[in-house]
Amino acid sequence: MTECAPSEASNGEDCRLSVVIACFNGMPYLKEQLDALCREDPPFHWELIVADNGSTDGSKELARSYSGRLPIRVLDASDIGGPAHARNRGVAAARSEQIATLDADDIISPGYLQKVQTAIANSAFVAARMDIDSINPSWIQKAYRIPTLDAGLPVVKPYAAAFGGMLGMRKVLFDSVNGFDEFLSGHEDIDLCWRIQRSNNVVLALCDGTVRYRLRSTLPAIFKQARRQGRGAAQFYVKWRGAGMGRASARQVARRWIATAAHLCLAWRSKTHLARGIHLLGLNVGCLEGSIINRVLFM
Repeated sequence: MTECAPSEASNGEDCRLSVVIACFNGMPYLKEQLDALCREDPPFHWELIVADNGSTDGSKELARSYSGRLPIRVLDASDIGGPAHARNRGVAAARSEQIATLDADDIISPGYLQKVQTAIANSAFVAARMDIDSINPSWIQKAYRIPTLDAGLPVVKPYAAAFGGMLGMRKVLFDSVNGFDEFLSGHEDIDLCWRIQRSNNVVLALCDGTVRYRLRSTLPAIFKQARRQGRGAAQFYVKWRGAGMGRASARQVARRWIATAAHLCLAWRSKTHLARGIHLLGLNVGCLEGSIINRVLFM
């Protein structure tokens, strides 16, 4: 049996960190994240909240099976679809004033809980480092072209931002902006980062904890995720253009479509070309759909 963290429940006074996992059909990867949490042994009481968004693949049952090995609670967050709602429900139920949000399909690196808790205590609003090398094949890494965070967090004008599954923050900051925007169809994590920094005069800081970030590795999943991102980006632009958010120029849009065609034409040469082409195609289709739905030119 895996060596696990103490499972005693923590009350609101001594619980130093609440970890929230938003979950929708997290199998088979949820087990890897829960096992990684089992191996954590921070010098403080903490709790794990799995906010289930309507899973039908046994995720809820798997999470509940860890009740003797982790200080875990499983919440029903199936009334409204989407990770924003699930995370909001999880944070609302948290006993600690310090929050860490994780995704069900990623894997934390050893020592993560202590590192993120220390960072929150010092900096209030933090993001973990992202490792895409450990659990993703090289061909899919090249297809996504995600930059490393060695030089710091990426700044998507006007503020720094990070993915929702690697954030840590004081609960008062989260509550000050009413959590994740459940009306956004994508980019709700970037939106939260921006609103917290704008409203509270804080800066999102990079902490020493690392999350092994899992990329989509099947063509349907790659296309679906990219399409959602494109549709959500148009809605996100409508919300933030008044604050200085830019959009791609006609030349940049043309280059992206040309790159899409080029990668698809070269798909016979490597899986990387095929995956990159599918990713760009999904993004382009999503941006087109988002432009129509939101009545804005965002290509």
